[in-house]
Amino acid sequence: MKSYYEVLGIERGADKAEIKQAYRKLVKLFHPDINKDGERVFEEITQAYNTLIDPEKRAEYEDKLKNKSKAPEASKPRFGFREFKEWLFSLNILKNIFGAKKVTNPYADVEKSVLSLDEKELLQRVIYSTNIYVQINAVRAVFAKKKKYAANDLLRILHSNIADEVKLEILKGIQYFRSPRIMTTLKEILNIERSPRVRTAIHMTLKNSFAGAGA
Repeated sequence: MKSYYEVLGIERGADKAEIKQAYRKLVKLFHPDINKDGERVFEEITQAYNTLIDPEKRAEYEDKLKNKSKAPEASKPRFGFREFKEWLFSLNILKNIFGAKKVTNPYADVEKSVLSLDEKELLQRVIYSTNIYVQINAVRAVFAKKKKYAANDLLRILHSNIADEVKLEILKGIQYFRSPRIMTTLKEILNIERSPRVRTAIHMTLKNSFAGAGA
């Protein structure tokens, strides 16, 4: 689970001005008036802000973090060089080097039962499910429907409290929706994303999208 600092995309020693600035950026992405599926994420952002902006609450939260850091860390899913290379293959970035063929329909194998769900229910699965398999399947189904507005909604929840593997799946599909609006949103998310592998993936997605646009 992300810390409040990670939720807001700030350093642990951030001052009040930095906290306010980060909060305002996230509000523009996740406020329910802007993002219909961002209510829970917005609540999480607001809770983080209200805690860190108040000196007493922040001090209490810091104590909790210190106690939590003493506990053994849970094992995380493996994401080494091999997994990262496979992710790059999915973006066709290495196809010229290794001769990989571009997949014409990467979502042809999405289960029909998942495809039958509407976009709103799929997005809710991505945000609220605690099962990574369910989340990734929902992401793939959204992209299989080829609805640009749904792709935009997926992009907005990239900074929510979901696993990196789900974020990487979202970034895979974004390459098929090259629009100035999507690229602008992706750049904004890059500024607040804390995960190194997700940041790297965003960089590669932007690079691949611009390369494809110029082809």
